[in-house]
Amino acid sequence: MDTNLGYVLIIDDNKDICELLAHLLERAGYQTQQGYNGTMALNLLSQREPDLLLLDSVIPEPNGMAVLAKARVLYPQLRVIMITGTAGVLGAVCAIKAGAWDYLPKPFDNNRVLELVNRAVQTHARKDNKKSKSNSDISARIFKLMGSSPETKHVIKDIKRVAHTDFSVIIQGETGTGKEMIARNIHLSSQRASGEFFPIDCGAISDSLIENELFGHEKGAFTGADHASIGKFEATNGGTLFLDEIVNMSLSAQSKFRHPDL
Repeated sequence: MDTNLGYVLIIDDNKDICELLAHLLERAGYQTQQGYNGTMALNLLSQREPDLLLLDSVIPEPNGMAVLAKARVLYPQLRVIMITGTAGVLGAVCAIKAGAWDYLPKPFDNNRVLELVNRAVQTHARKDNKKSKSNSDISARIFKLMGSSPETKHVIKDIKRVAHTDFSVIIQGETGTGKEMIARNIHLSSQRASGEFFPIDCGAISDSLIENELFGHEKGAFTGADHASIGKFEATNGGTLFLDEIVNMSLSAQSKFRHPDL
């Protein structure tokens, strides 16, 4: 039958298991490819992003956990289901903590395999659709405010490129050119969009207050501190902190929150 439900990459050092899973999934409407060790897995992953990776937890080097880590770097949204023997459930749980979506114990139940694969691929597709809508929303918001010049399109492309990462981002531009708007759109396009967006005007906070503003304080930390107060870094956990006009902050103040990514 035509394969149109998605592409599933199957990695297991037991070729019979690979063939069994491939036959089952292809009959259901999936396209599949097979690999039998870590090297083949990484090679196939580098060629094309699958909709789902079925990965044996015990394969020749690089091992399953190493392949999982690499797959997560290549494709942060990729669904990975770990295949494990009954004695390897603890390892599968560790893999889930490391980013696997679920695990599939041997011996397989065909109905369970199809149920799990269908659910994983469908949720992956919903995320892709949501991401596509989010990208359209970014363009619409920025075009409305800045027009649709080639320069604006280049800025939008940069926003989409960095929004899915956890990198610190430096936005440069003259006062009034829309740096906060760009920062806010990066936030709205990221996985942190449901969290808070906190802009701080660094030039408006004195050196004597900046540390307290950013890091907060405990009760009794200084005279008059009759209660604990959280700082903006803690308050923004899960969201985005925008340090506006950071060049106006003194070097001594900047050194108090120096981060290796900055």
